[in-house]
Amino acid sequence: MHSDDYIIEDLDNDGNKEIIKLRGLGLQTKPEEIKPWERLREHPAGEGVWWIEEARAYEWNGSLFSYNEDLSKKYWNQ
Repeated sequence: MHSDDYIIEDLDNDGNKEIIKLRGLGLQTKPEEIKPWERLREHPAGEGVWWIEEARAYEWNGSLFSYNEDLSKKYWNQ
């Protein structure tokens, strides 16, 4: 039920594709705040259950894929 999905996409239009790791998590209570790379919606399973989705973007730095917070925030705003 809780698994990670991956998307390969050029988020910043620089000609290089990034790896975006998507994760979803069901919560019993609505969190007071969410991080910029997350989004929150009411879960269709029932009232009072919330679904938080997280997108973390990784870009190639020449030797490995490294986490990029700005691109992670951009994923939900594209």
